[in-house]
Amino acid sequence: MNLCFTEYINGKPTFFKEKILCGFLKEEQTRHFKPKFHTIRRKRSDINSSAKEWSVGETIQFCTSLESGGELPFGLETRCILIQEISIVWKDKKIPDIVIDGLNLTIAEIQELAINDGFEALEDFLSYFASDFNGILIHWTTFKY
Repeated sequence: MNLCFTEYINGKPTFFKEKILCGFLKEEQTRHFKPKFHTIRRKRSDINSSAKEWSVGETIQFCTSLESGGELPFGLETRCILIQEISIVWKDKKIPDIVIDGLNLTIAEIQELAINDGFEALEDFLSYFASDFNGILIHWTTFKY
């Protein structure tokens, strides 16, 4: 299935495409970007009750979302390696509670999550996920929380 990424968030370039591609390179080849190892998405059934959910082993075709509403594929096809449940809950704090597969993340792990999800800084991640969220992490590498 297509896994699409935006090129801009709040007018700022994401470089998600480049960060995803870096994840398939050797470490010494990734000088310009830290690799993006996964993406956080809502469950499809939360959006459309008849939609098929992501599953381990499913083919991933990366693409960028075009302003015209279309999609532009990039990179190689790969497979979904792992799906993890994620919840983000704000409780009147500067940093939300984030739980992945029942594990409460520390602040250091939340920062790692933000970078591994392709954000430049924790602040960018928190701005994007500024309200409570329940969904999944879709992994295309062996990285796991």
